Amino acid sequence: MFRNRKTRFTLFLLGFIFISGCYYDDLEELHPAASIANDCVTADTILFSAHVWPILQTYCGTGDINCHGANATGGTAITNYSDVNLLVQDQSLIGTITHDPNFHPMPKGGGKLKDCLIQEIQTWINQGALNN
Repeated sequence: MFRNRKTRFTLFLLGFIFISGCYYDDLEELHPAASIANDCVTADTILFSAHVWPILQTYCGTGDINCHGANATGGTAITNYSDVNLLVQDQSLIGTITHDPNFHPMPKGGGKLKDCLIQEIQTWINQGALNN
């Protein structure tokens, strides 16, 4: 079976291409910085600077991806607490990340954030969305 060296090499090469050609849309692979927001917080008090801002920086493109950074390609700049607070006040922050049908789902073209990350943001909002 497969005595010809060329045939074996061709089959090996095709098998290698087939296996290495598989790709999975893994959130950690697509957004390597997600590791900073990967662990769910169980703190009683959620802080903007320590908890919410890193999630937004990682998943909303306020950093390198620039979907919602200073030169926002996504239309809405999220560069500081004041920008985020406006989104809290009009309820669009929680509406977009929970994929509420009345809002544009974010992250655009992706799945929802992990439930625990959404819960962190919701808890922060419930606690008054303070800039701390």
